Amino acid sequence: PTSYGYGVEISGASQNITIEGCRYRRCRHAVTTGTAGSGVTPNYGVQRGIAINGCTAINCTSVSFDTHEDTDSIVFSGCTVIGGQLAGYQARSYDVTFNGCNVYGMLGNGYYLDNASAKVCINGGTVSRCRDTGLITVPEHTVAAHWDSDGVTWVPAAVVAEATVETNRGHGIRSDTGKVTISAV
Repeated sequence: PTSYGYGVEISGASQNITIEGCRYRRCRHAVTTGTAGSGVTPNYGVQRGIAINGCTAINCTSVSFDTHEDTDSIVFSGCTVIGGQLAGYQARSYDVTFNGCNVYGMLGNGYYLDNASAKVCINGGTVSRCRDTGLITVPEHTVAAHWDSDGVTWVPAAVVAEATVETNRGHGIRSDTGKVTISAV
């Protein structure tokens, strides 16, 4: 891990990165993006075109798989979170996709969508035995749903499709923003 306890930290103007088959145990974040500095471009560029495939995080001390605001286009596929503290997955950026990702036994939330997130898609996967909510959007803020660049297509803040959300102590899915599309859950 890095000095901050990150398994992998992707920052700066990093593009077209793939991380596959890794296993992280007791890190702060197994994988995180965009973490340094502050200002107009705090990380000296945007992290773009990132794929995290088949990775497992066990008992992380914060959010297991995390994105920051200056990340655009990241896909998590087949990743698994077992145990841990705050959340299994956190999206704080634009164009984040979770394909077939799983969360089991979190002390916090399965998925946490921050007020800076937009165009988040959760396709399949299971969220089970979370102490808090399976999937939550930040209730005290408005998640950034918007019109796509074509000016015609409305992009919801989050789309949840064919995911299994079960046996969580809190809500299965909670959104006080009204900007989440749910289908065949």
